[in-house]
Amino acid sequence: MYPFNGTPGTRFLAATFGAPTLEFFDDRDAQYILIFNTGGLVPTGQGIDNYRTVSATLTVTVYNDSEFFYDGTYDPMASYRPLDDPAHVPDVDVGRPINLFPVGYRDGFDLTNWTETSPFNVVGDPMTDASRIRTAYCAEYSADGVATDVSLAVRDGLEPQPLGTGQADLNPGDPVPADTTFVFELDLCDPGVQRYFAEAFDYGRLNLAVVSMHGASYDPDIGPGDPSYPIYYTSENPLGELLGLTPTLTLRVRVGSAGDFNGDGTRDFFDVLEFLNDFNAQRPAADLNSDCRFDFFDVLQFLNEFSS
Repeated sequence: MYPFNGTPGTRFLAATFGAPTLEFFDDRDAQYILIFNTGGLVPTGQGIDNYRTVSATLTVTVYNDSEFFYDGTYDPMASYRPLDDPAHVPDVDVGRPINLFPVGYRDGFDLTNWTETSPFNVVGDPMTDASRIRTAYCAEYSADGVATDVSLAVRDGLEPQPLGTGQADLNPGDPVPADTTFVFELDLCDPGVQRYFAEAFDYGRLNLAVVSMHGASYDPDIGPGDPSYPIYYTSENPLGELLGLTPTLTLRVRVGSAGDFNGDGTRDFFDVLEFLNDFNAQRPAADLNSDCRFDFFDVLQFLNEFSS
Protein backbone atom coordinates (compact mmCIF):
# COMPACT_ATOMS: atom_id res chain seq x y z
CA MET A 1 0.00 0.00 0.00
CA TYR A 2 1.96 2.90 -1.41
CA PRO A 3 0.59 5.93 -3.30
CA PHE A 4 2.68 5.33 -6.42
CA ASN A 5 2.64 1.54 -6.62
CA GLY A 6 1.46 0.59 -10.11
CA THR A 7 1.43 -3.18 -9.46
CA PRO A 8 -0.33 -3.86 -6.15
CA GLY A 9 -0.62 -7.50 -5.18
CA THR A 10 1.77 -8.84 -7.83
CA ARG A 11 5.18 -7.55 -6.79
CA PHE A 12 7.96 -9.96 -5.90
CA LEU A 13 9.18 -7.51 -3.23
CA ALA A 14 7.50 -5.04 -0.86
CA ALA A 15 8.96 -2.21 1.22
CA THR A 16 8.04 -0.28 4.35
CA PHE A 17 9.14 3.28 5.08
CA GLY A 18 7.86 6.53 6.54
CA ALA A 19 7.48 10.17 5.56
CA PRO A 20 6.77 11.96 8.86
CA THR A 21 8.08 15.33 7.64
CA LEU A 22 6.26 15.39 4.29
CA GLU A 23 2.95 17.24 4.57
CA PHE A 24 0.99 15.44 1.87
CA PHE A 25 1.88 11.86 2.81
CA ASP A 26 0.91 9.54 5.62
CA ASP A 27 3.61 9.22 8.28
CA ARG A 28 3.61 5.49 7.58
CA ASP A 29 3.90 5.91 3.85
CA ALA A 30 4.64 2.43 2.44
CA GLN A 31 2.71 -0.32 4.25
CA TYR A 32 3.01 -4.05 3.52
CA ILE A 33 -0.36 -5.76 3.96
CA LEU A 34 -0.54 -9.53 4.30
CA ILE A 35 -3.73 -11.50 3.60
CA PHE A 36 -4.09 -14.96 5.15
CA ASN A 37 -7.02 -17.15 4.16
CA THR A 38 -7.75 -18.96 7.41
CA GLY A 39 -10.95 -20.82 6.48
CA GLY A 40 -9.11 -24.06 5.77
CA LEU A 41 -7.52 -24.02 9.24
CA VAL A 42 -10.11 -22.40 11.51
CA PRO A 43 -13.84 -23.23 11.08
CA THR A 44 -15.79 -20.21 9.84
CA GLY A 45 -19.24 -18.90 10.70
CA GLN A 46 -19.19 -19.77 14.41
CA GLY A 47 -19.98 -16.23 15.63
CA ILE A 48 -17.34 -13.89 17.05
CA ASP A 49 -18.06 -14.92 20.65
CA ASN A 50 -16.89 -18.45 19.85
CA TYR A 51 -13.28 -17.64 18.94
CA ARG A 52 -10.35 -16.91 21.17
CA THR A 53 -6.82 -16.53 19.82
CA VAL A 54 -4.44 -18.17 22.27
CA SER A 55 -1.23 -17.37 20.39
CA ALA A 56 -0.15 -16.01 17.02
CA THR A 57 3.30 -15.71 15.46
CA LEU A 58 4.10 -13.98 12.18
CA THR A 59 7.34 -14.08 10.21
CA VAL A 60 8.56 -11.91 7.34
CA THR A 61 11.98 -12.09 5.69
CA VAL A 62 13.98 -9.20 4.28
CA TYR A 63 15.52 -9.32 0.83
CA ASN A 64 18.00 -6.43 0.89
CA ASP A 65 21.44 -6.74 2.42
CA SER A 66 22.82 -4.51 5.20
CA GLU A 67 20.82 -1.45 4.18
CA PHE A 68 19.17 -0.75 7.53
CA PHE A 69 19.99 -1.34 11.19
CA TYR A 70 18.31 -3.75 13.59
CA ASP A 71 16.13 -2.31 16.33
CA GLY A 72 13.91 -4.75 18.18
CA THR A 73 12.33 -2.18 20.51
CA TYR A 74 9.35 0.11 20.07
CA ASP A 75 10.24 3.77 19.38
CA PRO A 76 7.87 6.51 20.61
CA MET A 77 6.14 8.51 17.89
CA ALA A 78 7.68 11.77 19.10
CA SER A 79 11.14 10.42 18.21
CA TYR A 80 10.13 10.70 14.55
CA ARG A 81 9.46 14.43 14.80
CA PRO A 82 12.10 16.85 13.38
CA LEU A 83 14.95 17.76 15.71
CA ASP A 84 13.80 21.38 15.90
CA ASP A 85 10.25 20.38 16.90
CA PRO A 86 9.67 21.19 20.62
CA ALA A 87 7.81 17.87 20.92
CA HIS A 88 10.76 15.85 19.61
CA VAL A 89 12.24 13.21 21.92
CA PRO A 90 15.55 11.52 21.13
CA ASP A 91 15.68 7.98 19.82
CA VAL A 92 17.94 6.30 22.37
CA ASP A 93 19.12 3.46 20.15
CA VAL A 94 20.36 2.86 16.62
CA GLY A 95 17.87 1.92 13.92
CA ARG A 96 14.11 1.83 13.68
CA PRO A 97 11.77 -1.08 14.51
CA ILE A 98 9.42 -3.00 12.22
CA ASN A 99 5.92 -3.14 13.72
CA LEU A 100 2.72 -5.07 13.07
CA PHE A 101 -0.86 -3.75 13.20
CA PRO A 102 -4.40 -4.80 12.33
CA VAL A 103 -5.87 -3.41 9.11
CA GLY A 104 -8.69 -0.87 8.80
CA TYR A 105 -10.66 0.17 5.72
CA ARG A 106 -12.48 3.17 4.25
CA ASP A 107 -14.51 4.33 1.25
CA GLY A 108 -16.68 1.25 0.85
CA PHE A 109 -14.04 -1.38 1.55
CA ASP A 110 -13.97 -3.87 4.41
CA LEU A 111 -12.62 -7.33 5.23
CA THR A 112 -14.98 -8.99 2.78
CA ASN A 113 -14.13 -7.02 -0.37
CA TRP A 114 -10.61 -5.59 0.04
CA THR A 115 -8.17 -7.76 -1.92
CA GLU A 116 -4.48 -7.67 -2.73
CA THR A 117 -5.21 -5.88 -6.03
CA SER A 118 -7.60 -3.28 -4.58
CA PRO A 119 -6.69 0.33 -5.42
CA PHE A 120 -4.72 2.59 -3.12
CA ASN A 121 -7.55 5.13 -3.17
CA VAL A 122 -10.96 5.76 -4.73
CA VAL A 123 -11.42 9.25 -3.24
CA GLY A 124 -8.87 12.04 -3.59
CA ASP A 125 -5.74 12.31 -5.70
CA PRO A 126 -2.40 10.99 -4.35
CA MET A 127 -0.56 13.26 -6.78
CA THR A 128 -1.79 16.28 -4.78
CA ASP A 129 -2.39 14.84 -1.29
CA ALA A 130 -1.84 11.15 -0.46
CA SER A 131 -2.68 11.41 3.25
CA ARG A 132 -5.80 9.78 4.76
CA ILE A 133 -7.05 8.41 1.44
CA ARG A 134 -5.69 4.83 1.32
CA THR A 135 -8.44 2.22 1.17
CA ALA A 136 -6.67 -0.02 3.71
CA TYR A 137 -4.42 1.17 6.50
CA CYS A 138 -2.65 0.12 9.70
CA ALA A 139 -5.12 0.53 12.54
CA GLU A 140 -6.00 0.18 16.19
CA TYR A 141 -9.36 -1.35 17.13
CA SER A 142 -11.57 -0.62 20.11
CA ALA A 143 -13.35 -3.36 22.04
CA ASP A 144 -16.51 -2.70 20.02
CA GLY A 145 -14.72 -3.04 16.69
CA VAL A 146 -14.17 0.61 15.70
CA ALA A 147 -10.93 1.21 13.77
CA THR A 148 -8.62 4.21 14.16
CA ASP A 149 -6.22 4.95 11.31
CA VAL A 150 -2.72 5.21 12.82
CA SER A 151 -0.95 5.96 9.55
CA LEU A 152 -0.55 9.59 10.69
CA ALA A 153 0.23 8.82 14.33
CA VAL A 154 3.15 11.25 14.54
CA ARG A 155 1.22 14.29 13.36
CA ASP A 156 -1.99 13.20 15.10
CA GLY A 157 -0.17 12.91 18.42
CA LEU A 158 -1.16 9.25 18.84
CA GLU A 159 0.88 6.54 20.55
CA PRO A 160 -0.60 3.36 19.05
CA GLN A 161 0.59 0.07 20.46
CA PRO A 162 1.47 -2.48 17.76
CA LEU A 163 0.49 -6.13 17.78
CA GLY A 164 4.19 -6.87 17.87
CA THR A 165 7.69 -5.60 17.09
CA GLY A 166 9.86 -7.72 14.82
CA GLN A 167 12.66 -9.67 16.49
CA ALA A 168 15.71 -11.09 14.73
CA ASP A 169 18.76 -13.06 15.77
CA LEU A 170 20.97 -9.96 15.70
CA ASN A 171 22.56 -7.55 18.13
CA PRO A 172 20.92 -4.12 18.52
CA GLY A 173 22.29 -1.74 15.91
CA ASP A 174 23.63 -4.45 13.62
CA PRO A 175 23.20 -4.00 9.86
CA VAL A 176 20.49 -6.48 8.83
CA PRO A 177 21.80 -9.11 6.38
CA ALA A 178 19.78 -10.34 3.43
CA ASP A 179 17.40 -13.24 4.17
CA THR A 180 17.05 -12.26 7.83
CA THR A 181 13.71 -13.40 9.23
CA PHE A 182 11.81 -11.13 11.61
CA VAL A 183 9.52 -12.87 14.10
CA PHE A 184 6.47 -11.17 15.62
CA GLU A 185 4.98 -12.75 18.74
CA LEU A 186 1.62 -11.02 18.72
CA ASP A 187 0.32 -9.25 21.82
CA LEU A 188 -3.25 -10.52 22.27
CA CYS A 189 -3.94 -8.83 25.65
CA ASP A 190 -6.56 -6.46 24.32
CA PRO A 191 -10.31 -6.91 23.77
CA GLY A 192 -10.13 -4.99 20.49
CA VAL A 193 -7.42 -7.29 19.17
CA GLN A 194 -9.33 -10.42 20.20
CA ARG A 195 -12.47 -9.11 18.49
CA TYR A 196 -10.48 -8.26 15.36
CA PHE A 197 -9.14 -11.81 15.16
CA ALA A 198 -12.54 -13.31 15.94
CA GLU A 199 -14.19 -11.37 13.10
CA ALA A 200 -11.41 -12.50 10.78
CA PHE A 201 -11.81 -16.18 11.68
CA ASP A 202 -15.59 -15.96 11.48
CA TYR A 203 -15.23 -14.75 7.87
CA GLY A 204 -12.14 -16.81 7.00
CA ARG A 205 -9.58 -14.13 6.23
CA LEU A 206 -7.04 -12.34 8.43
CA ASN A 207 -5.27 -9.19 7.20
CA LEU A 208 -2.21 -7.73 8.94
CA ALA A 209 -0.11 -4.64 8.19
CA VAL A 210 3.69 -4.66 8.46
CA VAL A 211 4.90 -1.07 8.84
CA SER A 212 8.02 0.85 9.72
CA MET A 213 9.16 4.45 9.80
CA HIS A 214 12.55 4.04 8.16
CA GLY A 215 13.49 7.06 6.10
CA ALA A 216 13.02 6.69 2.37
CA SER A 217 16.35 8.49 2.05
CA TYR A 218 18.88 9.95 4.44
CA ASP A 219 17.91 13.51 5.43
CA PRO A 220 20.52 15.51 7.38
CA ASP A 221 17.82 18.01 8.44
CA ILE A 222 16.12 15.44 10.69
CA GLY A 223 19.21 13.85 12.17
CA PRO A 224 21.02 10.52 11.81
CA GLY A 225 19.00 7.63 10.48
CA ASP A 226 19.10 4.41 8.56
CA PRO A 227 20.74 4.40 5.14
CA SER A 228 17.70 2.68 3.67
CA TYR A 229 14.58 0.71 4.54
CA PRO A 230 13.44 -2.93 4.73
CA ILE A 231 12.43 -4.74 1.56
CA TYR A 232 10.63 -8.07 2.03
CA TYR A 233 9.92 -11.20 0.06
CA THR A 234 6.26 -11.49 -0.90
CA SER A 235 4.24 -14.66 -1.47
CA GLU A 236 4.53 -14.01 -5.22
CA ASN A 237 8.33 -14.23 -5.10
CA PRO A 238 9.38 -17.56 -6.68
CA LEU A 239 12.82 -17.53 -5.06
CA GLY A 240 11.34 -16.74 -1.66
CA GLU A 241 8.82 -19.54 -2.06
CA LEU A 242 11.53 -22.00 -3.11
CA LEU A 243 13.74 -21.11 -0.14
CA GLY A 244 10.93 -20.81 2.41
CA LEU A 245 11.37 -17.06 2.85
CA THR A 246 7.79 -15.92 2.25
CA PRO A 247 5.60 -14.74 5.17
CA THR A 248 4.19 -17.31 7.59
CA LEU A 249 1.50 -17.22 10.26
CA THR A 250 1.25 -19.75 13.07
CA LEU A 251 -1.95 -19.75 15.14
CA ARG A 252 -3.46 -21.43 18.15
CA VAL A 253 -7.18 -20.71 18.29
CA ARG A 254 -9.95 -22.03 20.51
CA VAL A 255 -13.23 -22.43 18.64
CA GLY A 256 -16.30 -22.86 20.82
CA SER A 257 -16.79 -22.74 24.57
CA ALA A 258 -13.86 -22.92 26.97
CA GLY A 259 -16.07 -25.23 29.03
CA ASP A 260 -14.89 -28.05 26.77
CA PHE A 261 -11.34 -27.08 27.59
CA ASN A 262 -9.63 -30.08 26.01
CA GLY A 263 -11.83 -29.95 22.90
CA ASP A 264 -12.99 -33.56 22.96
CA GLY A 265 -16.68 -32.70 22.60
CA THR A 266 -17.69 -33.43 26.20
CA ARG A 267 -17.50 -31.51 29.46
CA ASP A 268 -16.15 -33.54 32.31
CA PHE A 269 -13.49 -33.87 34.97
CA PHE A 270 -10.73 -33.91 32.36
CA ASP A 271 -11.65 -30.39 31.22
CA VAL A 272 -11.45 -29.15 34.82
CA LEU A 273 -8.12 -30.90 35.32
CA GLU A 274 -6.58 -29.51 32.13
CA PHE A 275 -7.79 -25.99 32.87
CA LEU A 276 -6.35 -26.09 36.41
CA ASN A 277 -3.05 -27.45 35.12
CA ASP A 278 -2.78 -24.66 32.53
CA PHE A 279 -3.94 -22.04 35.04
CA ASN A 280 -1.38 -23.08 37.67
CA ALA A 281 1.36 -23.11 35.03
CA GLN A 282 0.13 -19.72 33.71
CA ARG A 283 -0.15 -20.98 30.16
CA PRO A 284 -1.91 -18.61 27.71
CA ALA A 285 -4.79 -21.04 27.11
CA ALA A 286 -6.03 -20.50 30.68
CA ASP A 287 -6.12 -16.69 30.38
CA LEU A 288 -9.77 -16.88 29.33
CA ASN A 289 -10.53 -13.16 29.47
CA SER A 290 -7.33 -12.29 27.54
CA ASP A 291 -6.05 -9.67 29.99
CA CYS A 292 -2.69 -11.44 30.37
CA ARG A 293 -3.31 -12.07 34.05
CA PHE A 294 -4.20 -15.32 35.77
CA ASP A 295 -6.73 -14.61 38.47
CA PHE A 296 -10.20 -15.28 39.86
CA PHE A 297 -11.88 -13.87 36.75
CA ASP A 298 -10.37 -16.59 34.56
CA VAL A 299 -11.57 -19.27 36.99
CA LEU A 300 -15.03 -17.70 37.13
CA GLN A 301 -15.28 -17.59 33.35
CA PHE A 302 -14.25 -21.22 33.06
CA LEU A 303 -16.80 -22.30 35.66
CA ASN A 304 -19.56 -20.30 33.95
CA GLU A 305 -18.76 -21.81 30.55
CA PHE A 306 -18.32 -25.30 31.96
CA SER A 307 -21.70 -25.25 33.69
CA SER A 308 -23.70 -23.40 31.01
